[in-house]
Amino acid sequence: MNLNLSTILDVALSMVFVYLTISLFVSGIAEFINTMIEKRSELMQYALRKLLGTGIFNSFWNHQLTTIKQSQVGGFLKPISYLSADSFSTVLIGLLVEGRTPPILPFDAPETDKTLAMIRQAITTDPQFVSLKPIIEPFLAKANNFEDFKKALEKWYDGYMEQVTGWFKRYNQGIIWIIAVLVTVIFNINTLTIAKRISSDQTLRANLVEQAEHTAKVGISKGVFKENQAKGDTTQVIDRVFVDKYLSAKDSALFVNVRDGKNLTGLDSLRVHEIYVQYLQDNMESLGIPIGWVSWKDTFSGGWIMTIFGWALTAAALSFGAPFWFELLLKIVNIRNVARKPVRSDGN
Repeated sequence: MNLNLSTILDVALSMVFVYLTISLFVSGIAEFINTMIEKRSELMQYALRKLLGTGIFNSFWNHQLTTIKQSQVGGFLKPISYLSADSFSTVLIGLLVEGRTPPILPFDAPETDKTLAMIRQAITTDPQFVSLKPIIEPFLAKANNFEDFKKALEKWYDGYMEQVTGWFKRYNQGIIWIIAVLVTVIFNINTLTIAKRISSDQTLRANLVEQAEHTAKVGISKGVFKENQAKGDTTQVIDRVFVDKYLSAKDSALFVNVRDGKNLTGLDSLRVHEIYVQYLQDNMESLGIPIGWVSWKDTFSGGWIMTIFGWALTAAALSFGAPFWFELLLKIVNIRNVARKPVRSDGN
């Protein structure tokens, strides 16, 4: 094989495309697991209980303004996994002033001043809310009015939720690592074997490059990746090629729900992942990528150490996540297009 710059870029682009495709599958499994066990909701409840204390948390979590945000999926109430700063402050302030008699203030004092006075009264004299005094009192001391207090409380809450998002990301990274290792071994995805085949098979390389360029084009035009800011979530991954071409042909009802971003039941999510596995197998087999178990002898023909090393490279690559590989794919496609631009007549 002639190792010129064009060939090196094609091999690199092909490998990144393979990693991206399988990472989408790994991310999908992780998302399915987190949805089924409600991990985001569990972490948020833990964070709020730690912040408010068990007694206040129970009142807060069962408040009508909180429970109304629960969504119904497949006949079951799905607990909320995200609560905006405005919702947090509204419910908490409502609990602090609920059932209290406003203190005596000047007759022309605005209602919001009475609200601030009742909040001070609650964290000072009410045993249920005294534990919140170290948190709320600094905001009251700095606030010139109710709006200042509310904004300061919400800003602090947003910062606290960023920490909770960090907890989830660390947990999710561990889940992705476990899934990546299992997928690598179960499907026998050996980076060394794949790279060797791509390097020596010009037809395979050309097909992978073509699909990679198409993925980059579709991703830019339709949005393969979207940031789910409403949940403070990690990047959600959508394989548009799979959704638009494969899922639409296999199950039109699921296609509409996924396309429109609707919440899926556990069974529907399982069905989507089942179809995605079929899509991966069909796609990889049609391209001729050496993935899967043929025989024990063929798998370890290069020795145990090299096979395990190839698996380790794959698992490590998949742990970076699909967004990383998509960004890298776009960069390599751009570099490749620049490298292939013809020389102009003036020599530039």
